[in-house]
Amino acid sequence: MTRRRPGRDEHHTSGADGPYTGDGPGIDDLPGPGGGPGTDDLPGPGDASGIGRRRFLGYVLAAPTLTVAAQLGAEVLAPRAAAAAPAPVPSPPGPAELLDLNDLLTLAALPTSHLLTIRLDPDGTAHLALPRAEVGQGVTTSSAMLVAEELDLPLDKVRVTLADARPELLFNQLTGGSNTTVSTYTPLRVAAAVARGRLLHAASLVLGQAVSTLTTKVGAVLSPTGALLGYGELAAKAAAVSDSAVTVTLKDRSRFRVIGTGRNRVDALAAVTGRKEFAMDLRVPDALPTMICRPPTINGTVRSVANLAEIDCRPETTGRKIPNAYTGPRVTKVVCAVDVGLAVNPRGLEAQMTGGIADGIAITLTSGLHLEDGHFLEGSWDQYFYTRQWNTPPELEVIVMPPTGDEPGGAGELAVAGATAAVACAYGRATGTMPTVFPLNHAAPLAFTPLPTVPPVPASPVDGRARAL
Repeated sequence: MTRRRPGRDEHHTSGADGPYTGDGPGIDDLPGPGGGPGTDDLPGPGDASGIGRRRFLGYVLAAPTLTVAAQLGAEVLAPRAAAAAPAPVPSPPGPAELLDLNDLLTLAALPTSHLLTIRLDPDGTAHLALPRAEVGQGVTTSSAMLVAEELDLPLDKVRVTLADARPELLFNQLTGGSNTTVSTYTPLRVAAAVARGRLLHAASLVLGQAVSTLTTKVGAVLSPTGALLGYGELAAKAAAVSDSAVTVTLKDRSRFRVIGTGRNRVDALAAVTGRKEFAMDLRVPDALPTMICRPPTINGTVRSVANLAEIDCRPETTGRKIPNAYTGPRVTKVVCAVDVGLAVNPRGLEAQMTGGIADGIAITLTSGLHLEDGHFLEGSWDQYFYTRQWNTPPELEVIVMPPTGDEPGGAGELAVAGATAAVACAYGRATGTMPTVFPLNHAAPLAFTPLPTVPPVPASPVDGRARAL
């Protein structure tokens, strides 16, 4: 059971409140590095019309179809003006108050933010190659939502793939620190807003009508006379023959119709049906399956490695008996309240917290590692005893708190520590003995037969139905 804000209806956005400043330039007359009013002629900080809270600089890139990017600087992270409450005891700020890990990761990503591009294809879909790792946290869905919001495009028309490593991106391809949404929140929105403005200008030339009279809605530009042009048919017309810089205005949060609403994971069906591909699913020509084999002693060296492709095919490996599961105490109810500022995808956030709660239950009750003679006895996930379906709480409630600002915060493993402590305290209250060693079953006899520590190493089971209760 979860609590979340109600969804909002689809909407349209007027070109008058759109991302471009001014209403004069044609498709190939926009300012750019090669001539015209480039970035040096943009209004300065003292000008009320300059780049500020919601106005940013973006680029239209030379490409056969509409391709856009964002250019941001450290001013994005500048603190907002606010009345400071007097401190009862003056004290200098701590290091984390000046620059914490999230700030550092975000600043490191800004110099190459213009390399994050959105391409609009002739079929009307927007494509983003995200330079981050999707490991279940839902960033492909939330990133698609950011693009769909500013571009006025249905979510199912945004395709997010994971980009290959690119040396030129430098630090703008790190996944960690609960930073992906924080560091990409503004760049992706700026790029999408640039694309929307470009589409409006292309439509104005086709229709012979002023940009201010046009609106966008669910992947199309509409005119007051009833004419409708889909994004797909405008993609090539909105393309540029050279890079050019434009300023854009981002939507105010009061106008959000996608951000902040609960959306299903775009990769959920593929993940639960086994069709989603991970690194271990890659098929590299002439490459043999491999796995890490650790020595039975600390600082040991490798003497030989068997052909693990044969190991994977051995009947006694693929048909080995699955050990009995460890059940132990069961948590019956969990309530989790989470505040991350502006939640881009509340439903995805709920899923993250649910996973974190399962982590906390496992850490407290069942999941541990036994180190013996320099190696761990647990050889696979089925022996690690992570929280299984029969140990999940039958009553689970995740409460996503209302937004406390206009910017998103990190979530990541936010629920793990809290769930771990809550389960331990609940166990202490129920038994009268507060646990001090975790997991609780760590000192109990092993409920599995340890795997060998030298090749050939049996493969982990690929079908868990045999051990379902």
